[in-house]
Amino acid sequence: MVADSELRSDKVRVTVRDLYKRFSQEVVALQGINLNVQQGEFVSLVGPSGCGKSTLLKLVAGLEVPSSGDVVRAGIDETPGSVGFVFQDAHLLPWRTVRRNVELLLEIQKISNEERRRRADQAIARVGLNGFEDAYPRQLSGGMKMRVSLARTLVLDPQLFLLDEPFGALDEITREKLNDDLRELTQANGLTTLFVTHSVTEAVYLSNRVIVISERPGIIVEEISVPFTERHRSLRNTPEFVQICADVTDALYRGMGETGVNKQ
Repeated sequence: MVADSELRSDKVRVTVRDLYKRFSQEVVALQGINLNVQQGEFVSLVGPSGCGKSTLLKLVAGLEVPSSGDVVRAGIDETPGSVGFVFQDAHLLPWRTVRRNVELLLEIQKISNEERRRRADQAIARVGLNGFEDAYPRQLSGGMKMRVSLARTLVLDPQLFLLDEPFGALDEITREKLNDDLRELTQANGLTTLFVTHSVTEAVYLSNRVIVISERPGIIVEEISVPFTERHRSLRNTPEFVQICADVTDALYRGMGETGVNKQ
């Protein structure tokens, strides 16, 4: 596990250099993006809708191709599952049980039945769904479905973990619980994580750094470091946490060309 204080520039996992993405003559999604993500670091991307956050995530994943610039994933092999991607919707197959949904990607890789079951049950336990292995998606809450989606990705032991606003549709209490679980999971496994969210509070609570992106065409407005070495629910009520949230919000307003909150 990599503690917040141990992050160093010589442990870079992902480097984005002068990244530019155009979808058409009229639509430029991103321009001039430069970003390093260190090994074991948790970095959140925030910005207005349509600013290119999800596009940047897909470019890092290799699901989109840059119009110009580079994405370098240092030390990350190109084997299936080395980059894990969790989408906004759980996308579970309704006719498969929890275990069978988690096994799906292993099945595609033609992993043996015994090994699939072992790894799936291990991943299910890691996300706190013991006892629900034989349940179907229709029997699960929204939060539980997202846990299955996390387990389906974790079963592949990814070296890079990418999440595109996975908790956006959940109620606040469920979302806060999953925030705690995700933070514990990524720290315990030393996962290098890039996380897209519209929630400033969520971004500050989870991250080592918050990257604020402007409205389209997306540029990086500001990178804000989050200094907390421990995370707990009461942290959200501290003046230090509130101030960092205010700084992120101010940067978001500036990215939209507006005057934001006043810094204290």
